[in-house]
Amino acid sequence: MFILGKCRVRWEDFVESIVFSQENFAIDIYDLKDLLQSKYGIITSVYKLMESTKNTSMYYDSISEKIYADYDTYYEEI
Repeated sequence: MFILGKCRVRWEDFVESIVFSQENFAIDIYDLKDLLQSKYGIITSVYKLMESTKNTSMYYDSISEKIYADYDTYYEEI
């Protein structure tokens, strides 16, 4: 959990906001890991990013190694 000003932000919500900000509502998991480190100074594991998709609208595909905003976005791409 993060605190932005006086608002608490869950890790999952933060990751989800980044995924939704992408042009095609999807991002390669390694690109996301690099983005978090370069833009926000956050060092995290690929495993933690995969786990952050659980119990959210996001969908992780292990074959393409991408996180999608939701399953419908994933389905449209395949």
